[in-house]
Amino acid sequence: MLFMRSARRHALFAPVVLSVHCVGLARAQTPTVQFTEVAADAGIDFIHWDDVVPPRTDGAARTVLYTTGGAAVGDYDNDGWPDLYVTRINAPNLLYHNRGDGTFEEVGAAMGVDVVGHGSGCLWLDIDDDGDLDLYVTTFNARGRNYLFRNDGAAGFVDDAEARGLAYVGSSNDPRVYSGAFAGDYDLDGDLDMLLLMWVAQLGTKLMVNDGTGAFVDQTFASNIFPPIEDGGVQTPAIVFGLGGYFADADDDGYPDALVSADFHTSRLCHNLGDGTFDDLTRSTDVGSDENGMGSAVGDIDNDGDLDWFVTSIYDTCTDPECAWGKTGNRLYRNDGDMQFVDATDEFGVRNGDWGWGTSFLDFDNDGDLDLAQTNGVIFPYTIYEDHFNTDPTRLWENDGTGRMTEVSQQRGFVDTRSGKALVVFDYDLDGDEDVFIINSSAQPTLFRNDGGNQNSWLQIMPRGDVTNHYGVGVRVYAQADPNRPEQMREIMSGGFMGNNEYMAHFGFGPGVDRIDTLRLFWPASGVEQVFHNVPANQRLTIYENPCRGDLDGDRTVSFDDLSTLLVHFDQTQISAFEGDIDGNERVDLTDLALMLSNFGATCE
Repeated sequence: MLFMRSARRHALFAPVVLSVHCVGLARAQTPTVQFTEVAADAGIDFIHWDDVVPPRTDGAARTVLYTTGGAAVGDYDNDGWPDLYVTRINAPNLLYHNRGDGTFEEVGAAMGVDVVGHGSGCLWLDIDDDGDLDLYVTTFNARGRNYLFRNDGAAGFVDDAEARGLAYVGSSNDPRVYSGAFAGDYDLDGDLDMLLLMWVAQLGTKLMVNDGTGAFVDQTFASNIFPPIEDGGVQTPAIVFGLGGYFADADDDGYPDALVSADFHTSRLCHNLGDGTFDDLTRSTDVGSDENGMGSAVGDIDNDGDLDWFVTSIYDTCTDPECAWGKTGNRLYRNDGDMQFVDATDEFGVRNGDWGWGTSFLDFDNDGDLDLAQTNGVIFPYTIYEDHFNTDPTRLWENDGTGRMTEVSQQRGFVDTRSGKALVVFDYDLDGDEDVFIINSSAQPTLFRNDGGNQNSWLQIMPRGDVTNHYGVGVRVYAQADPNRPEQMREIMSGGFMGNNEYMAHFGFGPGVDRIDTLRLFWPASGVEQVFHNVPANQRLTIYENPCRGDLDGDRTVSFDDLSTLLVHFDQTQISAFEGDIDGNERVDLTDLALMLSNFGATCE
């Protein structure tokens, strides 16, 4: 059943979904959600850095020693369980393989990604669109380099950074301080491009465009993403001390824009014009007032269908001239449509996060609106004026759904006073609620397990692209529990602050929701929109852009397992495509059986 909506968007009932995990839940009217710190119990027990300044730490790198620490989530072996990579300083980076029983095993050396150096950011992304996640790692020292570990399956990873144009090897005079990267398909050609973030501005934050083979070309000047400065006929990049951000569609035109949180009042919102170039709209859109932009979170905080932007910064009451940093705190830029934003920081009550770093939106209580987590703190040994930031407590703001947020970290057990840097969100135990990992400078990490969020109903969507990139970066997912409730929207994004969250759209619906009235996915590279009805709640689904008729379990073959599922639901009404309604009439009947049998035994890769 096919409906045309426009040249770029059309609706397709596509019943190709993999149900990886389904949990029956005892629901409570008001769930009691508590976070429990379980890092060591889960097998994640390491020191980020031993506080000894390593060789070749010169200039700006000496400051960055105290402000860095990366963490990225990705299922590198495609076993269905999210894994975790972390960067360290002067010690091997670590890869934690999720065992699927609530614990992890460290396999960095075995997989060939245990690089030793001045580690900063890391990012999982599929650079060659071959269906497995590769790994990009940035460093911040002179004479250093960045790494691109191509996933070679069971054989482990191979460093391809130089061959693919992403190594950026430094010289003895090079102050290269790469803080991280984020990815997205900015030109909608089906592969992932990258924005490389640099804190030392002389070399500039760079737009690296994927040529379709997994090699990258610097298009910073050609794209006009940061309008260059001319001096004596020589062009140099604009000064952007990049630390975090995302490619995200801020104006709902289908093209991902670049939202960059950057230090020293240089945050940027760059509008994607759809022709390979950008227009810097930072000032005209009323964003960028954050003085020391660090981490970024992007999401629809008010359920009005567009993306809002939160930027962490520094909140301080110090009046001494030695406190030479900005003092006015975080910013929440509420998107009012048509590329216009309003500073809603005080309206939502999220200004004071102390010395902020990593952050993310999440729905920790599965009540249907986005909450907000932030880590913070800094310990500089060469000044006493930041000593009051040495033990900053983490922040957790709970959204009440009316435009206000309340800080609830103490009540919810979300408490850590160490110097946190990257913060990432994932459902590591696949129990239907979102957990949080934080890497702490010069200390052990924090893994907050969410206990109780899954008492409310939920749904997790894992898009898998065909024309669109494989992991669905840029895909919009919409879910509406019933017509009387707001439609929720999530966009799959790759980035943040020195890492990335799980590539998954997570929805909460409150108590007692067994089925979702409408689920929609919009695939930006192809323009396809898929619409599903009566979707069972409380499960993780993988949905493919390229449908395979009759493949109900998502293994890309039509087999007896699929036939068994269809027969279990035969003659039932108000049923979903995931249970056998292949023709989209909300009933499993002989037509659906005939459609499945006509494709029986097919392999759909």
